[in-house]
Amino acid sequence: MDIKNNPGTSQVISAAVSLGFAFAAGSSLAATNYSETWSAGDTNGWIGNTTSTVVVRDAAVGNPAGSLASRRDLSADPSFAIIGATTELAAASGSYLGSPAWTISFDVLYDLGAFTDALLRFRYQDGTFNGWAFDVENAFGAGWHHYSVSFQSNWTDVQATANGWVQEAASVPWQTLMSNVFHPEVRLLLGNDSAALAHIDNFTIQAIPESSEYAMLLAGLGLVGLAAHRRKQKKVA
Repeated sequence: MDIKNNPGTSQVISAAVSLGFAFAAGSSLAATNYSETWSAGDTNGWIGNTTSTVVVRDAAVGNPAGSLASRRDLSADPSFAIIGATTELAAASGSYLGSPAWTISFDVLYDLGAFTDALLRFRYQDGTFNGWAFDVENAFGAGWHHYSVSFQSNWTDVQATANGWVQEAASVPWQTLMSNVFHPEVRLLLGNDSAALAHIDNFTIQAIPESSEYAMLLAGLGLVGLAAHRRKQKKVA
């Protein structure tokens, strides 16, 4: 049976394709799925998170190949006992409300320094606002450390707090933050004023679609399968 000569089958397949596109478009509206390994290029849209921080791509160190090196530059500005990195990329900023759930993961190698805390931090709107932070580490052993943080964009402040997020002073409510995230940041705190170095790798932002979107996609694929089955039966007949 020729599909183009069977309007019913064509409509079923068109509907399934439309559902697939709706699924893809609905998973992200501003912030998008994003991944960076620093296996090539330079810093690839990442900068130091304080005036005391210098970041460069390090092709010689990675998990497994290439990473972002963040070091404390005492000659430039010794006032911040913080290193890390933040991204200027549009894919990581803006509204996270386009998807109900997200996971952000990354790796850190603590090379040198008296580290006391490691955070995933979101600021709101621009550099004049504080935001919310999630504590990912309090023990800093050798080797690469992997972190994965999942969160809901539609949480209340109470829910965000219950799930480990801390609202910084003079910051906006959680859902307001999620409507306009400014420069996600890997923030590494130090316990003294000495030099410090860390490597960051495999930074990933992944939207998690609603279960109903999965159901719609699976239903669409099921319709395609049903049409193929009926076509096969008619050929046999």
